[in-house]
Amino acid sequence: MKINISQIKDGEPKHTVLSDDLIERIKVLKSKLSEVERSPLEKTIDNFRYDRNPENEVRTWEEIADKYLSYINTFSIPPRIECKQEIFKILLMASCCSVDDEFLTSLAIVSKDEALYINSFFQNKNPITITRT
Repeated sequence: MKINISQIKDGEPKHTVLSDDLIERIKVLKSKLSEVERSPLEKTIDNFRYDRNPENEVRTWEEIADKYLSYINTFSIPPRIECKQEIFKILLMASCCSVDDEFLTSLAIVSKDEALYINSFFQNKNPITITRT
């Protein structure tokens, strides 16, 4: 069964407000990812309101941000934004599921070996595996 993405509607927010502490943490992680994650702060905050457990989601995003900065700084990544965006994309994917061959072949800049190394940052945290049929 195929569903047109335009048919998918947002549900109701699970939380009417987020705590000041959580909003402050969101601001910090947005700052850390400002080069590669460009959605407006208000939209990001609003998106977390839809999560069943925004605390856990923010914690995951904090981990992505910290691993991103650590990788960028440790390996002296070139200042090319395309390279940084691809590293962020790998971390984002690795935070929820293991990267697969189809994903790896979609990368234009980061090598397969580098991508698998980045994926290993989350190797014990992958709650789901995506299988394409």
